[in-house]
Amino acid sequence: MLAVVLGIVWGIMIVVIGVSVFGIFNYDRSMYYSDPTYHSDEILMKNYGAIYSSMNSLLSSGNDLKGHSEYDELIALHDYVESCAYFRMYTENGETEKALKYYTAMEEAKSRMGDLDFTASEIDDLIYR
Repeated sequence: MLAVVLGIVWGIMIVVIGVSVFGIFNYDRSMYYSDPTYHSDEILMKNYGAIYSSMNSLLSSGNDLKGHSEYDELIALHDYVESCAYFRMYTENGETEKALKYYTAMEEAKSRMGDLDFTASEIDDLIYR
């Protein structure tokens, strides 16, 4: 009788350990985070470079994100970061016409940022350091 009980206990332990090891080696971020949740975490940590990079990858991969409300503000944030960087570059190089074009793009992107518009001043601080 004791051998049967120990056999069952050992069997359960092997299954639990096997599942744990499988989970460790097959970890996938997408199982735990949807993209909007991941990006909201990055916003809370003020990691705008990671958001820009991630959105750039999503946009260039051919994913049609327009019209998906959870991405609209993130796309606007992406556009704001990009326009802000170009604005600084052209301003420092004395190319006023191009700088004005990107300043207008910054303002347009900021108007689309919705609840994320508070990030604009933080992004400005990062880019204009």
